[in-house]
Formats: sequence, C-alpha cells, structure tokens
Amino acid sequence: MADGTRPGSEGAGAPRIAAAVALLALVAASAAAHAEPSAGPPGSAPPADAPTEQVVTTRYGWQIAAVDVAVVAAAAGLGENGGVQVGIAGLLLGGPIVHLAHGHTGRALGSLGLRAGVPVAGTFAFALACNASDDDPSGETLHCLGPAAAGFLLGLAVVETVDLISARDVESSALPVAPTLTVGGGAAQLGLAGRF
Repeated sequence: MADGTRPGSEGAGAPRIAAAVALLALVAASAAAHAEPSAGPPGSAPPADAPTEQVVTTRYGWQIAAVDVAVVAAAAGLGENGGVQVGIAGLLLGGPIVHLAHGHTGRALGSLGLRAGVPVAGTFAFALACNASDDDPSGETLHCLGPAAAGFLLGLAVVETVDLISARDVESSALPVAPTLTVGGGAAQLGLAGRF
C-alpha cells in the first residue's frame, strides 16, 4: 500500500496487547504459586494442646480466576484471528496448569476433566431440552442456539466455582516426635512420643 501498511494490519495491535496481558497473567500466577504462605489471621494462636504444630492454609483460587479472565480478554482481543482457539485452549488448560504449579496433580486432572466435560454436558442438556419442547413443525432448530449457549456458560460457571473452592494449599510444620516428661512416685521419666 502507499502508506506503508500491509493489507489486513489495521487492527493488529489489539491481538498483541491481549496476548501480552494473557502471558503476564500466567507469569504472575505461576510466580505467586511459589510465594511463601502467610501466617494465620492476626491474633490467632495455635491450639493449646498442640504447641509444636502449625497448619497454614493458603488459597490460590484468585490465580485461577486471573488466568481465566486473561484468557477471555485475549480471546476477545484476537476476535476472528484465533480468538475461539485461544479461548477454548486457555479455558480448558488454565486452571489445571495453576493446580500443577502448586503441586496438585490430582486436582489438575480433576479440573481438566470437569472443564472438558461439564460445559459440553450443559450445552447438550439445554439443547435437548429446547428440542424436546419444540412445537415448530418445520424442524428448524437454530432457535435452540441460545439455550445451548446458556448451558455451556452455566457449565463453565459450575467448573469455575469448583476450581476456586478446591484451590488451596495446606502445609503443616508438625514435628513427628515431641519430648515428654512424667513426674510421680518419687521418680521422673524423660522420653519421646511420636505420631507415625
């Protein structure tokens, strides 16, 4: 072209920005996965009967939500230039990758199975319900696309909720053995007690 631009490059900046936002969210989520867990809420103390044990639960559901939001933004930014593919791949793999980054292989596999199955099941269930209640003698079923899309989105919402609830790390600093002291009957006994 005379102005030095290539044909079809008019809106090329938006997809690059969307892809950069998605990449940044993935990097931030994986970096936060290895951050030190925080102690309990201010003023909390360990139980009196277990002074040698501290259990810390750290939630990382916000990382899954951030990745999913970034994927949707990237897919929307890409539009017809691969947005559907980015959206499907990102929504399918984003949550499981965050679970893997936290060392939870079982949760990652569960998340992958749910993300692959529940939205598809919702799509089919809502489409079948629409077709079953259809009184249109022409046989045209395009009007069922709306309910099918609603079933897909409802399935995604269910999966996202399950992922956010299950996204937690539990760490324990319990000692496997603890010293014991027994005094009585004119004698003292020192020993070790443990949990195995």
